This record gives sequence, C-alpha cells and structure tokens, in this order.
Amino acid sequence: MSQPLISVIIPTYNRADTLAEAICSVLSQTYDNIELIIVDDGSTDGTDEVLEQFSGQVISRRTKNNSGACAARNLGLKISTAEYVAFLDSDDLWLPNKLEEQFTALVSLPPEYCGVYSGYTRSRMNDRQGRGRDVIPEHEVTASQILGRNTIGGMSCALLRKSAVMQVGAFDESLPASQDWDLWIRLCDQFRMMPISMVHLTYREHSSQISANSNVKYDGMKRLYAKHRKQFDSNSSQHDRANFFFQLGILAAESCEFRAGQAFFWLSFRSKNNVSALMRFVVLFISPNAYAGAAKLWRSCIR
Repeated sequence: MSQPLISVIIPTYNRADTLAEAICSVLSQTYDNIELIIVDDGSTDGTDEVLEQFSGQVISRRTKNNSGACAARNLGLKISTAEYVAFLDSDDLWLPNKLEEQFTALVSLPPEYCGVYSGYTRSRMNDRQGRGRDVIPEHEVTASQILGRNTIGGMSCALLRKSAVMQVGAFDESLPASQDWDLWIRLCDQFRMMPISMVHLTYREHSSQISANSNVKYDGMKRLYAKHRKQFDSNSSQHDRANFFFQLGILAAESCEFRAGQAFFWLSFRSKNNVSALMRFVVLFISPNAYAGAAKLWRSCIR
C-alpha cells in the first residue's frame, strides 16, 4: 500500500546560507512520498543558485517582492496537492524520522484532530551538532490554554491536515510576528492537536530572526491580542493572562515603549499576583535606564 502524499512547504527569504541544509533534512526523511515546495519570497542573496542544486527534486516558486512568510506559506498551500501539509522554516532542520512518526500518529487519531506536533532542540546557529535545550510537549493543549501561551511552538514542529488549515483561513498576512501562534489559536478553537513527546526538530537561533527582533515581535503580539481579545479575556486562565501580559511588558520595555511596559507589567501582577511583574513595574517606573541594567541581570539568571 502506497504512502499518502505529504506537501512540505519551505518559505525562504535571504537564507542562502541555511536553505540547502533545510532542504536536505526534508529529502532525508524516512517517509518517501513527499512533495517539496520552496517559495522564495523575493530573495536577493543567491537563493536561486541554491535552488538550482535541487532542480528536479523540489517545486520552486519565486515572488517579485518580499511579502512575508505568511504570504509565502499561503502561496505554497495554493500550489500543494496533498491532503497533509507540513511547514519548515529555512533555518531549521528536521530529524530524519519526523514525518514518518508524525504521520503514523496523526492517522491513528479520530477526525477531530487536525494535526500533531513534536518537541525540538533549541540551539545557536553556529552549533552544527544541535546541542541545546530540549523543549518537549507533554500534555495536549486546549483552546483556552493556547490563548495565553504558545505551548505548541513554531510552524516547523507540526504535521497538519490541509483541509483544516484552509477551513480556518490559512495564515493571516497582516501579522508581522506571532503568525504561528495565531494559526494555533484558530485551529484549536475548532479542532484538537495531539503532542508527540519526542524531539523531531532542531530550531536554530540567530540574531536576524523575527523572533529575535523585539520591536517586530511586540507589534505582532499586540495585534494578536487585539485580534483575539474577546476570546482571551473571557476564556484564558489567570495564570495564562499573567504570563501573556508579562511577555508583552518585556517586549514593550525592550522596544522603549516604557509606559506600555508599565501597563502590561501591572496587568500581569493584577492577573495573578505576579511578583516578578511587580518588580519590573517598579524598576521601570523609577528609571528606564535602571530597568535596562536589571534586565541584563535577569536574563543572565535565567541562563
């Protein structure tokens, strides 16, 4: 019996230095029946030369202008022909058994499950062996829980039914960041997603990622909150609200939006007597410069 086709979509923009490795991690999958789609979102760094190396092995499309990862993913969805779809960021790497083990898990689940997601190893870009901290999901996340915190992870972690992604409207191209979180919220509102307590991905951190840009990430989280505020305020737990506002406060302060940072830290404190939020509120109120120094100390303590 032949394996069902899985569409793998890689959106990329100026990642010529990492794209080949990402592609190879897909072509090395133990699951054989793969349709690999690369959407080059207007790269200017020689990405086309990288893609030439894989001519005949991938379906590639290039956009004239850089429209963002969500637009590239949506274009990939339009091109894809499979019932199942997975996304890989062009600076991440899949382990060889990722698709096979996720597919086996997904087809064993009842139809209310739209997808599965796995754990990942977080490592620095210059660490070729992928050493880092493992993040492994242990419990199924509910619709109300995903509102307050993205416990699923990035797009590279999951295998999804394409019909479910299309049913909820695919990717919101207006969001500058937190696009994966937004999709998880909408999917979990109508379906269920099952975690697999295994590592199937190496997530490589570097300074040019959107997730490393406080201003863009802050803007994305603000828009995410505005989009889902009614549902967030009525359904999320006190703990999740406290965590969400705490993260917004940190991003606001890092973006030099000090009054907004104070407001979010105060909301975090009021949500669940978050002492860390109160401490940051006080320091930020006294002096933004003092907060910057204290933030470095707090980050070093976390490490």
